[in-house]
Amino acid sequence: MSDVLQSRPARQVMAISPVRRPRRAGPRHALHRATWLCGGCGDPWPCTLRRTELLAKYRDNPGELHRMMDFYAQLAATSAPDANLAAALQSQIADWVPQRTATQPDCGHVARIL
Repeated sequence: MSDVLQSRPARQVMAISPVRRPRRAGPRHALHRATWLCGGCGDPWPCTLRRTELLAKYRDNPGELHRMMDFYAQLAATSAPDANLAAALQSQIADWVPQRTATQPDCGHVARIL
């Protein structure tokens, strides 16, 4: 096959080049862990759109959302180079989650990583 490619003009070789693959399915506003910013819009993660998505996804199990966001807040705090940034990251990641009320059950599921 390489002989065929070498004998064709350049524009024909480009015509048989691999087709671009579609973007991977999944959330476009995912966490970029190196910076703790949104991979989709660059805002501090979770951005407004991701918060809305997470609230909808965990509407029936807010306790799991709390545990997951606390996990990310602790992970961010341990990766921060100083205490001020650690506190800011914890606030950014976990403080937006609405507090559970006594009537909301906590079924104790293990949080999945986004």
